[in-house]
Amino acid sequence: MVTGILGVALFAGAAFAVGQVELPVVAADVPRTSVTPTASDQTRLCPGPLLRQEIDASSGSFGAPAVTLAAPEGSEQTALSAPDNISGDQFGLPTVVTSSSADGEDAPLVAAAQSQSADLDDLTGFAATACGEVSADSWLVAGSTDVGRTSLLSLSNPTRADAVIDLSFFGETGEIEAPGAGGIIVQAGESRVFSVASFAPSIRNPVIRVRTTGGQVYATLQHSVVRGITPGGVELSAPTAPPAITQVLPGVVIPGTAPTTIGETYDDSIGALRLLVPGADAARVVITFASESGGTVPEPLDYAIEAGVVNEIPLSNLAAGSYSISMSSDVPIVAAARTTAAAGDSGDFAWFVASAPIDADLSLAVAQGQGSRLHLFNPTDSAIDVTLTGQNGAETGVAVPAGDGVVTPVRGGAAYTVSGAEGVHAQISFEGAGGFSAYGIQPANPLATPVTVYPR
Repeated sequence: MVTGILGVALFAGAAFAVGQVELPVVAADVPRTSVTPTASDQTRLCPGPLLRQEIDASSGSFGAPAVTLAAPEGSEQTALSAPDNISGDQFGLPTVVTSSSADGEDAPLVAAAQSQSADLDDLTGFAATACGEVSADSWLVAGSTDVGRTSLLSLSNPTRADAVIDLSFFGETGEIEAPGAGGIIVQAGESRVFSVASFAPSIRNPVIRVRTTGGQVYATLQHSVVRGITPGGVELSAPTAPPAITQVLPGVVIPGTAPTTIGETYDDSIGALRLLVPGADAARVVITFASESGGTVPEPLDYAIEAGVVNEIPLSNLAAGSYSISMSSDVPIVAAARTTAAAGDSGDFAWFVASAPIDADLSLAVAQGQGSRLHLFNPTDSAIDVTLTGQNGAETGVAVPAGDGVVTPVRGGAAYTVSGAEGVHAQISFEGAGGFSAYGIQPANPLATPVTVYPR
């Protein structure tokens, strides 16, 4: 007992003594350095010529697309191999546009676009699309494999690694069990083409998800229509914006010749908004419209959308003109819109994808085509002044009011630099005797940010 008490007393005394001593405070900065990764090459993939599907389900090109570049001098163009094109390289191949940083720090501004007309017995129309960036996860909201409809999926891999691809298909009855849709290999430097009907036949409203491991791909969908024996147009659609609770489709054009009468049976010549909730929970979606010409717009629409089932909402209530369509949902959705320009028994159609907001200055390539226009929508609470600078240095200012959209003509086959457009959504459309088409303007993939390194 004595020993135990003594020990406690000694400990208490020691604690008291320590408490009376002021110890020196030692502080030192941890060595660190900030490393900014070297700006990587910027690449854009142009999907190549339109394809005609043969009776034996093979496909071949029949003409070459016109490509517009908005890239620095010294940019390179490299063709990919296309083993599924029975025409070989006779009319061109999918092409990679590559631009390197001039100083190793700032990524170059680069863009490209392509366009092509078709005038065959079973394939007519005009198709334009932006040349885009590769992705490991993309969504295509377009196409049909119904009677008289052909959808060809192109997967182009410009990277140095083979891409292993898993495809998921959704339709008007839900997710589709598609044999052979997993583990597809697209080799480095290769572009492959697949008929969507081989995975998901007789689907009116497909939505396709493309996921990759290893290399990444740029996915596009060629959609063509034949009604009876009369061709009804062709379009080349790029990925829409990824799933989000807010989606914006700027500049959806309703031509003056657009069919508006809804019959008792499904008619894909009627303009429609295609929506999918890719998650497990149903969505409540509110759809609002803004007229770029200041015309009357319908009241907002409120829809309950079942999860995993593709829905089409008719746009027959919209008068001729151009509109920005905004969607607000309580769960993530993907969306795109289709409208038709009729011309007698024939005609053409366009797909309008959702675009992400512009987040920095960018290059804009306008494909060659008639009636080319730039559509801008500003969802913010403040007006935004956008500047377009042509290759000759001439500047054009475009004022985009808060919560509204505008449209301005641009020259087909021209390149521009777009500045001051942060927060704006953009789309290019073409409408004329030569056909009808559109493509979204997506911001560049984010660049690598500075990294803090702590040496040992």
